Amino acid sequence: MIEIDIEDIKGFMGKLLSDSFDEMLLYKADVKTATTLSIDGILNKAFYDSEDELGDRKYALWQEIKGVFFQAIRGKKLPLSFKISLMPDGKLIESMINREAVAVDRDNISALFMNIIYERGRLAIITGSSYKTFSLDKTVDRMWDKFVTDWMKYYNF
Repeated sequence: MIEIDIEDIKGFMGKLLSDSFDEMLLYKADVKTATTLSIDGILNKAFYDSEDELGDRKYALWQEIKGVFFQAIRGKKLPLSFKISLMPDGKLIESMINREAVAVDRDNISALFMNIIYERGRLAIITGSSYKTFSLDKTVDRMWDKFVTDWMKYYNF
C-alpha cells in the first residue's frame, strides 16, 4: 500500500474526467456535497437486454459512471469530499503478473484497488489489495504499487 499526494488537483481532475481512467472498473464512489451520493459499481444484470451487452463484467467501467460523478461535483462550490475506488480488470492483473514475471497465486487475488480520496482540499491516491485468504506474501502488493506509480508517471500526474 502506498499513498501518492496529488499536487495539481485541477489537472488530475481533468484527466480523471477525460479518458485516462476509462478502462478501470468502479468498485464504489461516494461524493459529499449538500447531500451524499453513493454509487455502487456492481452492474444490475436485469438492466441489460442480453449477456452480450453486459459481457462477463460484474462492475461498471469508470467511463460509464464518470458523467454521473461529474454532475455530482460540478457547481460553484467544491465538494466537501469524495472517494472513488477503482480496480483493474482480470486481464490487466494477468498482464501485470506476466510482465513482472513473478510467481503468485493468481486465484488468491480478490481485488486490487486505486482509492482516489479528496478531503479538505487535499487529493491523494492510496493503493490497496484484497485476498481471498490471508497471505504473508506481498509480491502482488509491490507489483500493484509499482504499476500505479508507473501509470501515474505515464499520465504525468
